[in-house]
Amino acid sequence: MTIRDVAQAAGVAPATVSNYLNESAPVSEAARKKIGDAITRLNYRATARSAVPSRNAMEIALFVPEAFEDKDRMNLDETFLDLLRGVGEQLRQSGSRLTLLWNKRLPDIEREIIGSGAMGGVIYPSPHVDDPIPGLLLDNDVPLVTLGELSNRTDYHSVDMDNIAGAQMATRHLIELGHKDIAFIAPCPLDTMLSFYRLTGYQRAMTLGGQPLRPEYVRVGDFSAETGYRIAAELLALPHPPTAIVAGRDMLALGAIAAARQAGLGTPEQLAVTGFDNTTLAEHHGITSVKAPLYDIGAEATKLLLEIIADKRSPARKLVIPTQLVVRASSDPKSRDAGLRFY
Repeated sequence: MTIRDVAQAAGVAPATVSNYLNESAPVSEAARKKIGDAITRLNYRATARSAVPSRNAMEIALFVPEAFEDKDRMNLDETFLDLLRGVGEQLRQSGSRLTLLWNKRLPDIEREIIGSGAMGGVIYPSPHVDDPIPGLLLDNDVPLVTLGELSNRTDYHSVDMDNIAGAQMATRHLIELGHKDIAFIAPCPLDTMLSFYRLTGYQRAMTLGGQPLRPEYVRVGDFSAETGYRIAAELLALPHPPTAIVAGRDMLALGAIAAARQAGLGTPEQLAVTGFDNTTLAEHHGITSVKAPLYDIGAEATKLLLEIIADKRSPARKLVIPTQLVVRASSDPKSRDAGLRFY
C-alpha cells in the first residue's frame, strides 16, 4: 500500500496525501476528510507511519545525467566536473557526503532511496518531459532539487541556466551577421527540457528575426564531436544547405567545424558555427559559445537542497541563472582582430 493508493481512493493528488501525513503544507478541510476516510478504509495509517524512514541528512545523492553515464566520458567532460565541483564544495562546508547514482530504474529508486531512507535529499539533472522519477520522489516526501524544469508539476524546487536566452542570443548573433539559413543541433533528445528550451530559444530568435524555420535544419545529436561531424556533413549535403549552425554543445560545434573543413568550406566565411557551455575546448579552438554557469548551478542547487532538508515547508523556488554569449572566430571574422566580445 502506498500514498498513491490513498490518493486514488480519496480522489486527490499524491502530493496532497504526503502533505497531510507529514504536515509539510496546508491541506483543506475537505481534502483532509477524504484522505482520513481513505486511510481508514485502506487500513493505511499503521503501515504508512512505520514505513516512513528517518532520512540521513548527511548523505546527498546526485543522479548522473544520462549523457555522462559512460564513466570515461564523465571523467573527460568539463561541464559535469564544474557541476560536481559546485555541489561538492557546498556539501564540504555543510559536512555532508555525496553519492553519485547512475542507475535510474524505478524499482531500485523505490528500494534504495525511498524505502531505505539512506539519502537525505536528491539532486536530479536534466529531467525528461514525462520523467516519472522526480514525481515519485516528490510524492514520497524525498527532498528534491531538479536541474531543469518539470513539465507536469509545480510543487518542486529547481535550479537551471537560462537555456532559452542562451540559444536565442547565439541565433540572434548569427542573424545580425547576415545569416538567414541557420540550422540547430540539439545536444540530447528533444523530450529533455534542456534540448526543448534550447530549441525554443533558437526558434524564437529565428521568428523574431523574420527568418524561415526549416524542419530539415533541426537535428538531434549527443555530446560527441563525431556526431557533430556527421550531422553537419548531412546538413551541408542538403540541396539548400545552411550557412550557419547553432550547436547545443561545444563538442558538437567542433565536429561541425571539422565537417566544414572536410567539405572545403571556410569558417566562418562559408559556415559560421556557435557552441554551448564555453568550455576550454571552445577557448582553444576559437568557438563562439554560450557561457553556461555549471559551477553556480551545482552550488545553488546544493544550498537550496540543504535548506529544504532543514525546512520542508519552504515554498517551491525555481532559480534561473543567466547565460552569456562569448563571441570568437568560429562565427565572426572580426573577432580574430578584436579578441573576445561578450553579449
